[in-house]
Amino acid sequence: MLWYAPDPRFVIYPSKIKISKSMASCIRKNTFSISIDQNFEEVIKSCSSINRKDQDGTWITEDMIRAYTALYTMGYAHSVEVSQEGVLVGGLYGVLINGVFCGESMFSKVPNASKAALIYLAQEIDLQLIDCQFHTAHLESMGGEYLPLSDYLAILTKDLRYEQSL
Repeated sequence: MLWYAPDPRFVIYPSKIKISKSMASCIRKNTFSISIDQNFEEVIKSCSSINRKDQDGTWITEDMIRAYTALYTMGYAHSVEVSQEGVLVGGLYGVLINGVFCGESMFSKVPNASKAALIYLAQEIDLQLIDCQFHTAHLESMGGEYLPLSDYLAILTKDLRYEQSL
């Protein structure tokens, strides 16, 4: 399996998440139903199979799906599911360590679904940090910023005071 530790990390501090006016309107209208850890396998499989602009294929292999599913069973990996009229239309998954949610992947089958998942994670869960790993314009528009790897590792290992579940 591949493992990356970019320096610097691209992160979102939950208290600094930026929500556009159109996204705020979407949230107020209750466009989506959002849940946590209700359909992990469908989220990870959707992340692995969704077509992504400017990407050939996926980095989410069957071995990774099995490994993250095992982490989910042990209570370390989590998913946020976004549904519309009872159908899963977006979501994300990752690993929670010491109040840091390390996002692995997200997907969206309809506009704003993955944004809704990320905003829910930032606003509804007691987190220090959302680790996005790499910069994207999308994540930057939502408040993402760079954090030196040394600072990131210090946060991960400091004072294991956070619950390990969502």
